[in-house]
Amino acid sequence: MKTVIENSTTIFNAPSDHFWYWDDNGTVIVFRQVRTICYRDELIGILKAIPAKGLPSLGPILLILAACKEKFSIHEKFFIIRASPETDLNVLTENLDQALAFLQKVSELPEELRKGDNRIH
Repeated sequence: MKTVIENSTTIFNAPSDHFWYWDDNGTVIVFRQVRTICYRDELIGILKAIPAKGLPSLGPILLILAACKEKFSIHEKFFIIRASPETDLNVLTENLDQALAFLQKVSELPEELRKGDNRIH
């Protein structure tokens, strides 16, 4: 049981200086710019619908949920890049460009695909 609690704490705690944090007594996840990404109850429903075996880390899930918002912009400054001295900056830049392009495509989907349970897909 202790391992489950430790893993949950690791998964659901926002890393310091990350693009998101819990607010309102842990009921809402927001950008550092204080824009709502999702509510805890929404996130729980989405996580329950994703097979545990294929569950990615929380950061990518939150970015996709953010891209589903009406006013999403790839120019929002919520990315904090943590590169080690060994990091190939060309690869990092290419990966970041691909991620931003994907998020932009998600944000351009028809509204009915970016709302409610359709966000699970």
